[in-house]
Amino acid sequence: MRPLLLRRTSWLPLVVAAALAFAVSCSGDDETPTPSPTVTASPTATATAVPTATVTPVPSPTATPSPTATATVPATATSTPPPTSTPAPAPELSVMAPTDGAGLQSLATWVYGVAPQDAVVAVNGEPVAIEPDGSFAHAVALSEGGNLLEVTASKDGGVKTELIAAFSDPPVSGPPLDVLFPPEGYSTSLTVVTVLGATAPGNQVAINGVPVDVDPMGLFRADVALGASVTLVEVTVIDGD
Repeated sequence: MRPLLLRRTSWLPLVVAAALAFAVSCSGDDETPTPSPTVTASPTATATAVPTATVTPVPSPTATPSPTATATVPATATSTPPPTSTPAPAPELSVMAPTDGAGLQSLATWVYGVAPQDAVVAVNGEPVAIEPDGSFAHAVALSEGGNLLEVTASKDGGVKTELIAAFSDPPVSGPPLDVLFPPEGYSTSLTVVTVLGATAPGNQVAINGVPVDVDPMGLFRADVALGASVTLVEVTVIDGD
């Protein structure tokens, strides 16, 4: 790995239920009694009570309740949900510059990152070209203050989105300078690194003493060869006024 030391001449700025029966007898005057025939008392008929017929109540037939009709609720047809489709996996997407919440001095920036080479990448809806190694760098103009950058990568129906907030605050004096990539202390096994930055249009920029072109937006880029160990990358800007 080759660590990089970055030096710049301008400050680099995130809950709810019987009968009762009896006999009566009578007698006549007191004379020589002619024997009267003895009256033999006829036996008094004893009334025998005839038992009263007991009326046995005939039980009334018990009405059998008619069965109550039970309403049968028809079975509800159960619908079978359609099979759920498995969403396509999102492609890999890494945005390396600018970092989310970055404070920038310039009014333009590179959006730099890596995605599959066969993916479709867009920045704020604008298509972005992808290099054979999967890297991309897209120029975006900024407004002074807060800016939201939306980076999307789509492949085979899968989509991944990264939202980057960038704040632009140009300096009152002196030329602006943003070294967007590589970051301070960056390490790589490559022998060449791409330096991406921004300043104000018309300024002059040099990397390790070598002049580089600045486009009309104030953006610049250059490939820098790395040494065997630590490489110091020095970016210098000179006010063009």
